[in-house]
Amino acid sequence: MFKLYISNKNYSSWSLRAYLTLKQCGIVFEEILIPIFSDAWYDWQPPAPLMRQVPLLHDTENDIWISDSLAIALNIERSYPYRLLPSDHHIANDAMMIASEIHSNHTSLRAQMPMNMQIKKQKVELNKDTKNSIKRLDMLINFYCDKYQTEYLCGDYGLADIFLAPIASRFESYDVKVSKKTHAYCQKLLKHDFMKNWIRDALKETYRYPHKQ
Repeated sequence: MFKLYISNKNYSSWSLRAYLTLKQCGIVFEEILIPIFSDAWYDWQPPAPLMRQVPLLHDTENDIWISDSLAIALNIERSYPYRLLPSDHHIANDAMMIASEIHSNHTSLRAQMPMNMQIKKQKVELNKDTKNSIKRLDMLINFYCDKYQTEYLCGDYGLADIFLAPIASRFESYDVKVSKKTHAYCQKLLKHDFMKNWIRDALKETYRYPHKQ
């Protein structure tokens, strides 16, 4: 049995990635949502202070705790091979590089365009770093769409698509102009069944971060 600790679906892009990972692998799990910066957040007692972050996955059968969306994905991949990564090692390597880039970079984009599924076509004045991130992501998506010419970026729906899903949401919320190919790919991610279920729940949320109230 798995328990997945997440935060608000409207805001938490890291939680979204872990959720999509488990869904794609067909794992049955209990979802525990803790509103970030709420009283429940500060009352929450994870097994170690450094684990007070989301997502956090608990494998209750083996009493294993895993934090961080990429660590969760790579650990799950070992037990459920070829659900997240293609069997072809070259394509799998590309998928891992894409996920790692999204995980480690584009901090300015995340800061200027925080995930918020309840807003549409909101304009923000972008700084140079954010514009460069958008340009690079557009080029990246175009490159791999052309390279593999598959339904999703690296074959079947998997790790690369999961890590790009919050980017697609941000592009939609903030009306980011990208190439036709990137726009079509992002729309495909937003229309995936697992993503639609998450968005449906996010749109129902009424909680706001304390600094946004």
